[in-house]
Amino acid sequence: EIRDLKKRLTEIEDHHKHRLDEMVAFVDSGGSTAWDVAGRAKWATGALADFEPFMQRAAVGETLVHLEYLFEVGRLSKVMRGRTLSWLPV
Repeated sequence: EIRDLKKRLTEIEDHHKHRLDEMVAFVDSGGSTAWDVAGRAKWATGALADFEPFMQRAAVGETLVHLEYLFEVGRLSKVMRGRTLSWLPV
């Protein structure tokens, strides 16, 4: 039950801002894949390498959403290297 909606919305917004900042910090200067970034992220349920395959896909999918958003707002760039998409800091 949510008793203070405005407070809860602020908490969610703050969480997302913090998560976006983390994602930027997890991208190496030479570039990182979504898998690399997801592996560096702190997950509430443990480490990416220890997840079941389904949960690994979910974590990488969530990471991709953040990386794409960060690209769209100009905080990251991306480049294809062969068949691999890498994200780069701007």
